[in-house]
Amino acid sequence: MKKQLLILIALLFLVAGAWAQSTLHVPSQYSTIQAAITAANPGDVIEVAAGTYVQTSQITVDRNLTITGADKATTIIRAGYSNTGGSSTDPGLMLVQTGVTLNISGFTFDGNSPTYQ
Repeated sequence: MKKQLLILIALLFLVAGAWAQSTLHVPSQYSTIQAAITAANPGDVIEVAAGTYVQTSQITVDRNLTITGADKATTIIRAGYSNTGGSSTDPGLMLVQTGVTLNISGFTFDGNSPTYQ
């Protein structure tokens, strides 16, 4: 009986965790990917519609998230800022903070910009 009760309690925690997860949408709810990341709670899902998203600065991910693009052929993240010429301090297109888990799929990352060399 105790074992069955423990299993039931564990299942309730799993279900409660799944309900707590939110899905945020870009661009219908948030105009930028970074705005959705900033609004998200750890464990949330960000769904990004097809389109080209020109980033004016580095995307920073500081919490565990799943970010899904509509399709890698139609959902493009492009650098729209310049770097400083190849030094180790140049900002990459995306920074995932240490200890953070990011699940990302359905994107093409395009760093081939006239301003990003």
